[in-house]
Amino acid sequence: MNATRFKLYKALALLLLNALVLSVLFASTANAQFVVQPMQHKKTLSPGMTDTITFTLTNKGETPVQVRPTAIDIARNKNNEWQVVKSSTPETEAGHTSVQSCKTWLSWPHTADNLITVPAKKKSTVKVSIQIPSDANGKYQAAMMFALIPLPDAQIKIRYDFVVPIELKVLSPEELAFESTPKLYHSIAPARIDLEGRPGQILTTTLTLYKPSYKRFKMDKDLPTSVSLKAIDISDINELKSPSSSPATSCESWLTWSTSGQQDTFSMEPNKPTQIPVSVEIPKEASGVYNSVLQVVLMPPVKTEPIATRYLIDIPVQVSVGETPTQKPHNQDNILIYNTGRYDLQQDSALGDPFYSYSGENYIETVTPFPTQITASMKALSPAKGDWTCCAMPKLVQNHARVKLNFLVKKLDIDKLPASNHVLLAELEIKLIPQTKF
Repeated sequence: MNATRFKLYKALALLLLNALVLSVLFASTANAQFVVQPMQHKKTLSPGMTDTITFTLTNKGETPVQVRPTAIDIARNKNNEWQVVKSSTPETEAGHTSVQSCKTWLSWPHTADNLITVPAKKKSTVKVSIQIPSDANGKYQAAMMFALIPLPDAQIKIRYDFVVPIELKVLSPEELAFESTPKLYHSIAPARIDLEGRPGQILTTTLTLYKPSYKRFKMDKDLPTSVSLKAIDISDINELKSPSSSPATSCESWLTWSTSGQQDTFSMEPNKPTQIPVSVEIPKEASGVYNSVLQVVLMPPVKTEPIATRYLIDIPVQVSVGETPTQKPHNQDNILIYNTGRYDLQQDSALGDPFYSYSGENYIETVTPFPTQITASMKALSPAKGDWTCCAMPKLVQNHARVKLNFLVKKLDIDKLPASNHVLLAELEIKLIPQTKF
């Protein structure tokens, strides 16, 4: 409900005095004096497990507020919008998606009248326990409704209902272990290209890319990853600049790839190594040591994630040109990138207005043979826009490392999101920049 509609309701309330009770569903901005967090909960669990949600009720007003928590049924309508369902069998109610109810799994400590008093300018917490039955399997949903009870002496009685959707996926212990275990996402070899040759010679090497299939069920689709290459002068990369970096020692113009000329994109199919021939044509007048970077850009397929991830991996290239090559050994190390989880957004009042501010975290794991800098940046993709930022920690990694990605967005106008099962909100770009000496 927007502010204009709220003003109309308030004007009507002034006319009707005691007659109006207004129910505001799913965290409307109409009552910014009271905030419930979190405003959604998604979890993957196994039968027999117990989950706990700690709700924080914040009263920013000048008077105490009474709140009554209730477990209710909700369902998505044909426009993918949440609605309260009053049927005793919400999974079969007409016009709604068929998802099982978990309302009876929710419990919380409460008094006989089930009322919580939140003092003015204070916070209160409610711990809701979710007990998963031993025979549960599949997707379940329900909601916690926090109803603000009008004060007895209030001349205008307006009630606000804050409804928090709860979505659960119940898997067997084996399936849950599969989902929570980091999976090999991409492998790139070699991690560094070292070549030697004579003036006028054409050298060749092969870049090998690999991604395994990690389908859990036969009906799952395992889509290919889009790959593109770009040769870069190291003097154009701030992180790799050195006093000796200059166009005179760059070999980026010598590099070509694929058997059919400079192909823009490749497709990395699951379980099939993708081999890309890379050629280095040494000019006849060349002599000495030349450097460049071969940048590998990976665009994994997006299935149900709200954020698309793009990886930029810089492969150092060094070409030594002389009349008598030293036959130094080639580096056969590879770079591995693991994915470890989902991108879930939660409302975050610490960033500002909780109805437009969200944050979240995810992890990747990397294996690199030399020190590598990790940087992350984000940009909006949806009509909701928003100011997106991401921080990767630690920023410098080597060997096997776990990198935490903290991302946040301000000014996300969720009212402009289309009604769809999957909306791509933003793109996350992760760069792996070698800090090895050329």
